[in-house]
Amino acid sequence: MEEYIQRQNQPRMPSSQLVLAILSTVLGLFCCCGLNLPFGIVAIVFASQVNGKYSAGDFPGALSAARQAKTWGWISMGLVIMSLVVYIVYFLFALYYAGAEPYGLEDPFYDPSQYEYDPYD
Repeated sequence: MEEYIQRQNQPRMPSSQLVLAILSTVLGLFCCCGLNLPFGIVAIVFASQVNGKYSAGDFPGALSAARQAKTWGWISMGLVIMSLVVYIVYFLFALYYAGAEPYGLEDPFYDPSQYEYDPYD
């Protein structure tokens, strides 16, 4: 009976943030060539510790692991978002310069008057 009362007075289990950790790691593999992989793995490790610590009765440890998982998950997701912004800017510059003169600049030594030749003249 005492164990039942003790279980009723337990604080709620914190969210493990496992979805954020896995999503940021997987998206990072596709977007940033694995740049965020170490941060995503750390987030997954902390997220997987939350349930075990909560079941063992280590509530402050479970809360700390959940906070660490959230922090590392958002760092990893931030790298994903940052790499997407860099890719979009690069793509827009590539589209802009695709229709420009060669190398994106006009040739300062090109004089069209010396190449004007009319074969029927």
